[in-house]
Amino acid sequence: ALAWPVLLAAWGLGVGGSYLITPLKKRQDLVRVVAVLFLAGAVVGTAVSLSRGLNLFALGESALWGALSCIIAASIFWLGAAVMERLVGMTSDWTLLELCSPEHPLIQELCSKAPGTYAHSVAVGNLAEAAARSIGANPVVCRAMAAFHDVGKIARPTCFIENQRGQNIHDDLNPAFSARIIISHVTEGLALAEKHRLPQVLIDGIAQHHGTSLLAPFFHKAAQGCEVEEDMERLFRYPGPKPQTKESAILHLADSLEAASRTLNSKDDTADFVHRMVERSRQDGQLEECDLTFRELQAIKDSFVSSLEALRHDRIAYPEPISHEGQNLPSPHDPESVSPEAPASASP
Repeated sequence: ALAWPVLLAAWGLGVGGSYLITPLKKRQDLVRVVAVLFLAGAVVGTAVSLSRGLNLFALGESALWGALSCIIAASIFWLGAAVMERLVGMTSDWTLLELCSPEHPLIQELCSKAPGTYAHSVAVGNLAEAAARSIGANPVVCRAMAAFHDVGKIARPTCFIENQRGQNIHDDLNPAFSARIIISHVTEGLALAEKHRLPQVLIDGIAQHHGTSLLAPFFHKAAQGCEVEEDMERLFRYPGPKPQTKESAILHLADSLEAASRTLNSKDDTADFVHRMVERSRQDGQLEECDLTFRELQAIKDSFVSSLEALRHDRIAYPEPISHEGQNLPSPHDPESVSPEAPASASP
């Protein structure tokens, strides 16, 4: 009979710990859980001792052991979680956050060899993370997939427009050959992901971020002045698969939007642009294998519009200083060049 209070106390602490451990994305989260469980263990240990009618010394001893057992359980959980991730292929948000750190060797290589692609990946991550939050998807997965989705461009960085300075090398290449080069960044990325033992969720992001979409510029260039054969389009499509999850679908849309948004000017309607780009992917069938609803798709579009408009805000144009012949303009760093009593808009 005396074992029942102990069993109930252990069960209650276990349930409470399972509830408190979510979300676990930062070190502070683990410290918070351990602190709460430490106090809860002490209280429960005291309560069990009181139910058994023990003396004051036994109460203190039970409280201490209850608190220590919670710390030991949290430590076993953390070590067990790390082992289980390796054994069953699960990946926690904490692991994903550590992987997409700029200190990761693959991210460092991308930054040094393909800086334009790295900047693009960061921007895609911002778009994808905000969109994921808007529909309740996992923003950490979207951020991590965005960080690695284009690592295959490391092999031939200058073949991609964001890393080029000057003439586009594809101007002088056969369109079909150019398409093969562009498409190969997916297979190159998968090879690098396997080499660096990235989790399956990131491998899926690399494989699915383009789906089976068409490289339209090269396809139309190849189709000019010749009859389009039935299998010709297949040469200009990515191998897929199409996005299978909400997170990979968001990555797919954010990737195409970020790249295309570089051509926008201040007069373009951002909402219309986002709608056209998303509808183009939907009508091409790229979203048919994920479980996005129309309501979620609208929320994603609204998030993209908000994020893109924040990036396209106006800036004040600073005029060049007017120099007068024979006069030296005062230095802005000279403390005597501006009188304390003079208004900021006063002219010399």
